[in-house]
Amino acid sequence: MNIHFVSHILTRMLYRVCTLSLPTMLLMYPQKKSLLDTVLLKFEAQVTRLEKRGEELESHLRAGLKKRQELTAALEQEQHITMQLQQESETIGEYIVLYQQKRREMKESLTQKQQYIKQLQDLCKSLQQKCGESALVSPVPSTSSAVSSVPQGPGAQPQQPTHQQQQQQQ
Repeated sequence: MNIHFVSHILTRMLYRVCTLSLPTMLLMYPQKKSLLDTVLLKFEAQVTRLEKRGEELESHLRAGLKKRQELTAALEQEQHITMQLQQESETIGEYIVLYQQKRREMKESLTQKQQYIKQLQDLCKSLQQKCGESALVSPVPSTSSAVSSVPQGPGAQPQQPTHQQQQQQQ
């Protein structure tokens, strides 16, 4: 209920009480007329003060309601932003997990490739050792290079001597 409206109703009720009882009091006590005027003036002054105070309270209430609306709007906006940030945080977490999985897979793949390269290097070294041992055990005759360059079978192409065979011939 509006404060101004309430103060207005109270003022009218008090005024009616005073105006209805004043004539009765004046008839009973004519010498008290000045006293009644003084009381009536004080009463009107109090009513005026109450009306001003009611207006002040009403303006304060309106300001409070306006401030409440502003705060409510700001709160809703901050809640919206908070929800967006939570969703982005969850998305970032998912990307971190995906990154870690891919990184682990790439490390495993790299480890496997390095192992494969090491195996090939070991195999190459062992083949080189075997080639070196076989060259020491059985020297290749110079005629073998001539025989190897002759085509074997119908439609066969002559083979080119290898680099090692060329060096031995020289």
